[in-house]
Amino acid sequence: MDNVIKVKNGLDLIVVGVGMNGHIGFNEPGVSFDLYCHVIDLDETTQSVGQKYFKTTTTLKKGITLGLKHLTESKKAILIANGTKKADVIKAIVEGPVDPKMPASIMKEHNKGWIVIDEGAAGKLN
Repeated sequence: MDNVIKVKNGLDLIVVGVGMNGHIGFNEPGVSFDLYCHVIDLDETTQSVGQKYFKTTTTLKKGITLGLKHLTESKKAILIANGTKKADVIKAIVEGPVDPKMPASIMKEHNKGWIVIDEGAAGKLN
């Protein structure tokens, strides 16, 4: 995938959601901002929340994802979040520092990046 993206001169637009622990895709807390595509061990939060996609309990240990380097190199990036359940993570992303412990905080460094949220997700912003 890295090669395909490189041959196509990068991503014009990347649209992502944010997980309850601040992950984007499977770029879990603590991930390097300098990674392209990679396989990663899933955080406990992602393993737990991910159960909603299965009818029975399923072991979720690893994920494969585009890296945050693809996001930062994209021409435009949009992060979307909705609902009050995302209010804490949106507050951390918007008002906290850019930190690998909160991977989605990298959006603040994208010069053509937007964070699109509803009133519920914005509920704890100052």
